[in-house]
Amino acid sequence: MARIFNPFTFILLFTAGSATAQGAALGGGHKFLGDTSLVGLSFEGLNSAYVRQAAREGYELSNGAQVDLAQWYSPRFPNLSATFETWLSPRVSLLWGGSLGEKGEKYAIGPSGMIGFSINHPLGQRSWLHLQAYGRFGGALRESSCVGDYGAIGGVQRVNCRMASSFLPPAQTLDYLWNEPPVRDGQLKLSYEFRF
Repeated sequence: MARIFNPFTFILLFTAGSATAQGAALGGGHKFLGDTSLVGLSFEGLNSAYVRQAAREGYELSNGAQVDLAQWYSPRFPNLSATFETWLSPRVSLLWGGSLGEKGEKYAIGPSGMIGFSINHPLGQRSWLHLQAYGRFGGALRESSCVGDYGAIGGVQRVNCRMASSFLPPAQTLDYLWNEPPVRDGQLKLSYEFRF
């Protein structure tokens, strides 16, 4: 019998260790896991912001009926994202993680990953210099169309669900369907910390 992956079980297993100042330690008797902490957990991932914005919108049909886009742009399960930090030495850590992706009736976001490092250099007893560099990849966004009935004006046509009430001809709205390739970007962050 095939087993179904449950993300909540994954979270519970990996956060069962003791809490640390950096996050939840994973522990479990393994050196790598013992040096690893969960430092970020959210339901947002690459390209999720586009979809969340669309889900808040809607429009009115010619007969006065309201169309709420949340029915098409709300996920069946939100894009669960986790970030981990594994300490390689007292001053250097590996940053890694990713998201599972998500799917709604009219869109799909692919899974994504991130990897990078962090260097912490003490400048005194209460001050530190932090350097973080990481890259993110994945999170492709695809959208499917709707079928709209434009009556005597245009009949039944395929249309971009989000733009069905726009002034553009239905066929032209299809050019604006989301077809975002996987993201590939990097970030570099330098910060100074002083504790009072």
